[in-house]
Amino acid sequence: MRLVAGVGPLLVVAAIAADCASEPGTFSAPAAAELAAVAGTGEDGFSGDGGKATLAQFHGPVSLVFAGGDLYVADSGQDITPTVDYRTRIRRIDTQGTITTIAGNGGAPPSASRTAAEIHFLAETHIAPGPTGLYVTNGNPRIGSLYPLFTDIIGEIDRSGGFRVIAGSTRGGYAGDGGPAVTASLARPLGIAVDASGNLYVADSGNNVIRRVGASGGITTVAGTGDSGYAGDGGPATAAKFFAPYDLAIARDGTLYVADTYNHRVRKVDTSGRISTIAGTGTAGFTGDGGPGTAAQLNEPRGLWLDSGGQLYIADSANNRIRLLSASGTISTIAGDGGTQQLQRPSAVTVGSDGVYIADTGNHRVVRRKLLG
Repeated sequence: MRLVAGVGPLLVVAAIAADCASEPGTFSAPAAAELAAVAGTGEDGFSGDGGKATLAQFHGPVSLVFAGGDLYVADSGQDITPTVDYRTRIRRIDTQGTITTIAGNGGAPPSASRTAAEIHFLAETHIAPGPTGLYVTNGNPRIGSLYPLFTDIIGEIDRSGGFRVIAGSTRGGYAGDGGPAVTASLARPLGIAVDASGNLYVADSGNNVIRRVGASGGITTVAGTGDSGYAGDGGPATAAKFFAPYDLAIARDGTLYVADTYNHRVRKVDTSGRISTIAGTGTAGFTGDGGPGTAAQLNEPRGLWLDSGGQLYIADSANNRIRLLSASGTISTIAGDGGTQQLQRPSAVTVGSDGVYIADTGNHRVVRRKLLG
């Protein structure tokens, strides 16, 4: 199996590999295509480290990223109803197709140790490439002070396996804007993206806002009021409302894309800070292929991926499809037929030069949209 480098409460950031390509190019889907297995047998569980990824078991992959030629998978299950789940791990598939676990112990609550292998992820985990490595978020739904060591924080795991906190306190909530990120509070952070200047953007899902951790270490809210709902298109993003934003993508010019999951929309924050809807009518459903994205129906959009040609890939999760929004704004389906045999609740999508990689969450596997001919 050939993997091509390309390139998404507790938040941990892991610097695993320095060679992270963020945009491998555009992908033009041919008429004939099929889904090929990359990892996972389709059975729920955990097994296979040290062997072929296609023979391994996953609990529920929710996020994907290429780094240094290897494919990293956040294996944690999609928390439709958030629960504490100790099985979350970050797994790596090398260029030979061998799978290993690189972070998360999948077992008991954390001790005082701060190594990648012993970090205790409590819930749904997301990963994304950064300028110096691999970023990892863990959207802990915990309320209270249980297991405070690895909750509501941003940290960094270096290549030697060490861990350090770089943002977030151990108390969940919404606080700290305008001050140091290390004293801020977050609530169920999920998708992440990094801009060309090294600023980190986080979908602070439980707070219904998008926050930015600057390269200098400060934190601020760049979109959302903190209230759940839908409002604000055409105005400043800071006056807009979201409903559990799930994932982010960012263009080279700084334009930010947001999967506004329970509003059934994808929204855009332009470089002037104004927000608009680019896909979805706000009514859950499946319609609109071949027409403008703004006239189409989505159903709980989750993972996003933006390629270098301006095409936006959308994991239209509850529709069991992957959809493509062209640079001109036309939407189409490129994988999935609406049933659960091909895709079931896909949560993430990324692109390599040999195809589109999909976290097929409900089927406990990773698949690739194979190109034919």
